[in-house]
Amino acid sequence: MSLANHQAFPADADVLLRYGVLRQHADQLPAGFTSIKPVPHTCLPVLTKPGVWESMRLATLVGQPVVIAQRDSAWLNQLLWELASGTFIRGLENVTGLQHLLPDPAFHQGGWLPASHAQVQALHPVWRLSACLVLDVLLSAQARASIGDHTHALAAGESLLWQMTDAGPQPAWDDAAQLLRVVYYRGAEDA
Repeated sequence: MSLANHQAFPADADVLLRYGVLRQHADQLPAGFTSIKPVPHTCLPVLTKPGVWESMRLATLVGQPVVIAQRDSAWLNQLLWELASGTFIRGLENVTGLQHLLPDPAFHQGGWLPASHAQVQALHPVWRLSACLVLDVLLSAQARASIGDHTHALAAGESLLWQMTDAGPQPAWDDAAQLLRVVYYRGAEDA
């Protein structure tokens, strides 16, 4: 693709995610993401186009390694690629105000998880980058997540976006919740 044809957001026909949702959500956080205490976080609506999420049946993937699930499904490859894409990451940076986020396309700390196994370590297990931002997409029909004194009720496909902090707690999900977790990192000089 030539630079003359480059678009900030991909053409609708080629993507599963609704990138405009991130832009709209950024406008709805007047005080800013990082001002939310004790842990900066926000809930996002379903990020996929209408009908896509319902057809995916992602909850059946919980416990499978991401590599195996990707091998068996072109649409799953597309979804995971988009969640790690530069376009999506720039949207997250716009919502949060955090810059220089890096994806982990191998999902070392992410993937399909029961909420009971959902603790994020501060450092990437291989690259030693600092975990900075976490996107938990709910796979279960519904669940509650508590973070500090905030409790959120989410439905399938909705997300909790939260920042890793040294002092703040990680979200506590209902025990039966199943998640697609995506962890974004920053280098030590950016943390």
